[in-house]
Amino acid sequence: MLKSKEIKVSSSITDLPVFISLPDLFAGLKDAGAGGVEITPGFKSRWSFSKLKDVSDKFGLPITSVHQPPWSIAGFWFDEGFISEAHKVGVDNFVFHPPAGVSFESEKMSQFLQRLSDLQEKYGIYALLENMPWAVRPPLLRKYLPFPQDTTEPEKVAKTAKSFGLGMTFDTSHAFVANPQDQAWFSEIFPTIRNIHLSSFKENRDHLPLDMGDLNTVEFVSSLKEKDYAGLVTLEIYYPKKISYRNYDFDAIKRSVQLVKDS
Repeated sequence: MLKSKEIKVSSSITDLPVFISLPDLFAGLKDAGAGGVEITPGFKSRWSFSKLKDVSDKFGLPITSVHQPPWSIAGFWFDEGFISEAHKVGVDNFVFHPPAGVSFESEKMSQFLQRLSDLQEKYGIYALLENMPWAVRPPLLRKYLPFPQDTTEPEKVAKTAKSFGLGMTFDTSHAFVANPQDQAWFSEIFPTIRNIHLSSFKENRDHLPLDMGDLNTVEFVSSLKEKDYAGLVTLEIYYPKKISYRNYDFDAIKRSVQLVKDS
């Protein structure tokens, strides 16, 4: 019997924890077994991609993808420059959220997606549209910053992305199903997926380590290996709390990486 291919696991890096330097984050993730990082540009990293590349080379931890910055997600400033600067240091995969409160049926969404398509062609990159959350979001955010239902449905995200020549980032916490691979829509979205934001979840908690919560990690990862999935797998784990100033649970990353390897 042929052995399933190994899946390399990256881990996301944001500005948090505030008081941990980027080199310390790279070092900790490297020790935890991560094979790469996804950067969400913030004040630590947005204007220093060349320094990021130096840190990446130092620890042998490649920047596998870059996530749309928070100010761009919030609609304050699209910030095309982060794409240009990241692409200069060899990054090809870029994750984007659909604008909050905007349906796929709207002209505003069409303009946004066409812009991603144009940027993809301009820079020779892959723009990856992410499925949005619904059940796991705090009730206050669901009320005042809602995502239309179609942007939370993976099959509609994939279909829309494909129609604009884009790829998809599939987020397991946002999908909020224990066995994504068993859903009727998974085989439809699979060819469009280039990145998987991998985390577990339970009621009122999301983006948990893979050995906690309701995601059947072993079954899901095993199915990816059986399908010879060749895209990125990125741990997007915010635990024990999303906002932390000094502490980063590298052990949660280590356990999650090992679980993927053992699946």
